[in-house]
Amino acid sequence: TAGSGNQRPYPRYTSNGADRIDLIYTDAHPRDLNNSIYHLYYRDGAFHATDGTVLRRLEDLPIAHDEGERGTVVYRYSEESWGEGEGPDDWIPGGRGWTWDVAYDADERPVAVFQVRRGEVTGDGWEDARIYYYYARWTGEAWERHFIAQHGRPLHDREEDYGGGMTLDPDDPNVVYISSNALRPFDLADLDDVPLASGDRYTLYRGETADG
Repeated sequence: TAGSGNQRPYPRYTSNGADRIDLIYTDAHPRDLNNSIYHLYYRDGAFHATDGTVLRRLEDLPIAHDEGERGTVVYRYSEESWGEGEGPDDWIPGGRGWTWDVAYDADERPVAVFQVRRGEVTGDGWEDARIYYYYARWTGEAWERHFIAQHGRPLHDREEDYGGGMTLDPDDPNVVYISSNALRPFDLADLDDVPLASGDRYTLYRGETADG
């Protein structure tokens, strides 16, 4: 349960097809709330945090999100500036999260991809917002995040969090596909100077990691 009834988490799901369902989800729609992203999995009649801790059993639902009963944080919203040793792999100040996909690695540990949006990065219009793509994996002890690509601007004015999208190969989540209209989608040095491709054209890219 979240909000007044008009608010709801935005989830993405995967399953091993046998005895487990994983989901990543938000607090609400990022238009309305400063979203973080969380992970839970369902197994043996209960919802678990990523480390296996039981959050609630099925017969004890709902999970009281607004009262602080939440899954493991994958990405936490923050307006704080980075401190020493911190940067966009940790969070983007003022960046609201939204989910894209979740899958399992070879050891059945969850891997997730998601986006973060900041408004009015290059000006005052909706087209001046910028979206950033992330890859995250559970190491067995913690969620490890990496800022992997610039998305560019939102798709249209009514929903500034709608982007071109990203997805994992469900058979090999070392492989990621993204859609971006940034001129230089893999120039990660600057979050503010993100020029767009000619005609705001979207291009599909395939990326692969050899080290997580």
